[in-house]
Amino acid sequence: MKIANNIFSRVLPPGLGNCTSLEELDLATNFISGTTPEDIFQLPHLKKLALQKNQFFEQLSRLIGNLSNLIHLDLSENQFSGNLPDVFQEYTGPIGHAPLRLRSHTF
Repeated sequence: MKIANNIFSRVLPPGLGNCTSLEELDLATNFISGTTPEDIFQLPHLKKLALQKNQFFEQLSRLIGNLSNLIHLDLSENQFSGNLPDVFQEYTGPIGHAPLRLRSHTF
């Protein structure tokens, strides 16, 4: 599902976590702010997650480890802070061999 390059009013569209068959979610280049909504980390078939160029902040949720089929993750150009979740050290899914973009953060 590509809903990039829109101008959401700082809130993600409701119900994304109910799209359990979703394999790609591209929310890049919006004005979404706040913490990453935890319901997107409950999408069992998600392979691509693009959240770059938004205004997410605080620490990235440990629940990202639930995305065991993830092969592409782009979190660049947000305002995440703190440490990367330990789950990246423990992760055994495909993302260990895939692009992970974290440019412009204060991790």
